[in-house]
Amino acid sequence: MGGVWGIIVSVDFIAAATTTFEASHTDETEPACARLHGHTWTVTASVRCVNVAGKAKGAQGLRGHLVSIAAELNGRDVGAMLPGSDQSLQEVATWFLERLSAQHDRVFEVTVDVAGIAITARRELR
Repeated sequence: MGGVWGIIVSVDFIAAATTTFEASHTDETEPACARLHGHTWTVTASVRCVNVAGKAKGAQGLRGHLVSIAAELNGRDVGAMLPGSDQSLQEVATWFLERLSAQHDRVFEVTVDVAGIAITARRELR
C-alpha cells in the first residue's frame, strides 16, 4: 500500500479504548498504599487491528467490553474482587488483559494509571 506521498509501504493500526472507575485497595508492596484507600483508576486497552485496504478492522466492541469489566470493580474493594492478588497496578493490569483477551484475541496491552503512575501489561500476539 502506498502512502499519500508513495513513501509508506505498509501500515499497522493500533486502536485503543479508555475508561475510568473508582475503587479502593491496599498495596502492601508500597508503603504509601498499605492502608485501605481509594483511587480513580484509568484503564486503556490496545488492540492490533488488521489493515484491510487501508482501514483498521478488529476493534469492534472493545470499549464496551472494557467498560463492562471496569464496572465490576467500580465502587468496590479491589482486594475483594481479585482475591489472592496483591492489589498492585501490575495485578489489576494483568487481570484486565486476561479478561479482555478472552473476548478480543488481538488485545495486546492494557495500561492502568492511578494518580499519574501507570503500569502496562503486554502479551505477544500469535
